[in-house]
Amino acid sequence: MNAVLPGPIRTPLVEKAIAQFGDKLRSDMEGLTLVKRLGEPEEVAAAVSFFASPSASFVTGEVLGVSGGMGCGAS
Repeated sequence: MNAVLPGPIRTPLVEKAIAQFGDKLRSDMEGLTLVKRLGEPEEVAAAVSFFASPSASFVTGEVLGVSGGMGCGAS
């Protein structure tokens, strides 16, 4: 079994929260990543697709972060 660990991703729920709380929330979330942006759902889907593909047939027990480097010292 493998897992995908997404970081801050631009989803309808996140967009709704940004609309409610303002662009500071977006800026704060982007600041959590090394790439300084929100991820896209398609980027998470690509990781899931890889794990489901024959290319990952020998990949077992792994966690793949799709987080733009969140947790790697971004500030």
